[in-house]
This record gives sequence, structure tokens and C-alpha cells, in this order.
Amino acid sequence: MPEADPIIPPWLALLAGSVTLVLLAGHLLALSGATDMDPRRRRIRSANAVLMMLLVPFIAYGFGIATPSKARPFVYVWVVTAALLFMIILVAMIDVLHSWQVHRAQLREIRRQMAITRNLEARAAAILASGKPRGDPANHDAGQ
Repeated sequence: MPEADPIIPPWLALLAGSVTLVLLAGHLLALSGATDMDPRRRRIRSANAVLMMLLVPFIAYGFGIATPSKARPFVYVWVVTAALLFMIILVAMIDVLHSWQVHRAQLREIRRQMAITRNLEARAAAILASGKPRGDPANHDAGQ
């Protein structure tokens, strides 16, 4: 009876889940050790890593242990899996929005610096066009 068997062998699901949990834990540790990252971005990505770590056991159980013959646990595990996946996608969208916000702030800063540079270059060109600058030692020596 095919409904009595899980989707994949339990040993494979549990092995894949274990490896995935170890990789996610390493990712979470790397995030906590990253000092050059924006703190808000680090919190968002850490929350997403924790959600993924919560999701992995449900997926391993759903693929390797739960069977359609036991309808209630089968449905519960897949509903929780879908809900966690939805939450992970929402947190990822928050990360995208934050990245856009940081990008726009960086663009504003670059434009501000470019405007300052253009202003300084225009003033320097105006000074050079009017003659030698007053503080120039070559101009001072020529007058003596």
C-alpha cells in the first residue's frame, strides 16, 4: 500500500535534515560574528536563519516519517511547513526592502558628495580663470 510509506526513506530525510541544520547553524554563527554588517540587516537575517532552522525538522518529518495513511499528523506537518515557508518569504521581503532603503541612502550620500565636488571644482576653475591664486608663492615672487 503506497500510502503507508513516506515520500523518501527516513534515513535520507533525517540525514539531509541534520546536514542542513548544521549548515544553518554555521550561517547563524557567521552572522553573529560579522561586525561589518548593518545591525538591522544582521537581525533580519538572523531571524530568517532561526525560522529556517525551525522549518528543517518539519520538512524532514514530512518527507521521511509522515504518511498520508495517518492523515492528521500528515496535514499538520505540511500546514506548519507552509506557514513557516510563508514567514521566511515575508522576512526575506523585509530584507529586500531594507536593502533598497540602505541603497537609496547610499545613493543620496554619493550624490551629495558629487555636488560638493562639482562646487569645489567650479570654484577652483573660477579662481584659475581669474589669474593665479593669491596664496601662490610663484605669483608672490614675480611681484618683487
